[in-house]
Amino acid sequence: GASQRLLTHARRIPDILTEAGVMLRKADRLFANGSLLIADSRELPAEAVPVSLRVVRARPLSIRDGERLTTHITAADTVGEALAEAGITLTLADEIRPIPETLITDGLVVEIVRAVAFSVQVDGEMLTTYARADTIGEGLAKTGIALIGLDYTIPKEDTPLTAGMRVRIVRVTEI
Repeated sequence: GASQRLLTHARRIPDILTEAGVMLRKADRLFANGSLLIADSRELPAEAVPVSLRVVRARPLSIRDGERLTTHITAADTVGEALAEAGITLTLADEIRPIPETLITDGLVVEIVRAVAFSVQVDGEMLTTYARADTIGEGLAKTGIALIGLDYTIPKEDTPLTAGMRVRIVRVTEI
């Protein structure tokens, strides 16, 4: 963005910004001497002059979460920061496109592909896990749960995986 140099006797950040003709908008970020200011910290200590102020303008970010499309206004640098700022909870198995480290640019659309939670009864335990998969077999493979030899699942491995599904693994031992 544009940079400007201003010589001023003003001591308060709001006064400096007004003199420079800079208006802060909701969700903009303001840095003084390289540090992000908190909302109530608008007074400059005497030793801070001269001061460097940097305004990072908030911009819209489109977020598609399944079928829902929302717009979040953010001054965050990366997709991951913006998602955290928006309070969007993710699991390790969810997929984010583009990746969280991607820098935010104008017009960027973030897509979240949610993993589904399902339960697996195996080896005497009931586990709840998450996977992005089309079938039970793919979901088990992605979560690292292996079928060995003649083992099988109820419902069958090729059954479509849906949220909340309960899968039982039957272990078969040959004698």
